[in-house]
Amino acid sequence: MVSEFASKPRLTRAVLLFLFLFAIAFTSQSQAEGLRVGWKPPFLPITITADADGIDISGDKSIATPVGVFYAGYSHDLLKKQNDNLQLVIRDKEGEHVYEIRNNKKLSVVTDGITLIEAENNVVVVDVTKGKTVKIQFSTKGEEASATTSSADDTLRTSNRESSSSTSGQYRINGDGTVTDTKTKLMWKRCSEGQSGDSCSGEASEYKWDDAMSKFGSDVSFAGHSDWRMPTKEELRSLVYCSNGTPQEEAWDYECDGKDDKAGEYKGPTINQTAFPNTAQWHWSSTEKDASAAWYVFFLSGNGNWLVHGNGLAVRLVRSGQ
Repeated sequence: MVSEFASKPRLTRAVLLFLFLFAIAFTSQSQAEGLRVGWKPPFLPITITADADGIDISGDKSIATPVGVFYAGYSHDLLKKQNDNLQLVIRDKEGEHVYEIRNNKKLSVVTDGITLIEAENNVVVVDVTKGKTVKIQFSTKGEEASATTSSADDTLRTSNRESSSSTSGQYRINGDGTVTDTKTKLMWKRCSEGQSGDSCSGEASEYKWDDAMSKFGSDVSFAGHSDWRMPTKEELRSLVYCSNGTPQEEAWDYECDGKDDKAGEYKGPTINQTAFPNTAQWHWSSTEKDASAAWYVFFLSGNGNWLVHGNGLAVRLVRSGQ
């Protein structure tokens, strides 16, 4: 006798095999004849449709089945061609929204806030974190579409990726291992070199200053950017945060204790620990004091000083971001 748990994998494999064969057969037919065909399984609340763009699976309710639970309102494209499509990402106070512009449509964005536009690898990012999107316009037979355009216009598809990013104070955690300082506009690696993951697990690697500059001085690639580098003294000290309110400028000379040690207790490391978890105490900057020494920031107490190049300290990379 086969148990219920043993039968589920077999049914799952059977369903997946059918979907695969359906995808091959009808995608090939639709590409050749320009057809759009569909099929609705009798035991699942889904509709499978094939056309020249690929396979689309959609549903209109929820039901528990041996292969999982299907939910209302879902839609997912399989085998969809995206090589020629342009993605527009707009970040505002409500979150991050993704638009797909097909057939190389010309697009313009008007905002009422400070706008940062980035374009790389066929993706355009319009950052209006300090404002909101007023109008989105693109050319398609003289018509105009807005951010609320419905799915009836197939040239614009939207999705919401609010869960991929979050904020902590002046920092936007981008969800790709980077953090953007909305005040300085610098983009930082969330972890020091040698650490990894959302929690920056592991010990930060330590480098002598000459070795660090040789390896990370410029043009380092990460998260789709190839201009990462060692931060200057001023850039690195901009990360100092004293929980007792001591200003960065004062902490640089007197630590977060403040002048005359009257500022009160503070939490270490002296950095936004949500944006930059598990931060090492000592970090090199790229700024030299002289031919044999360079400046560092000590994140245990928030101050900075210089050390000779032969000391081993951690490294956190930065890029200009705009």
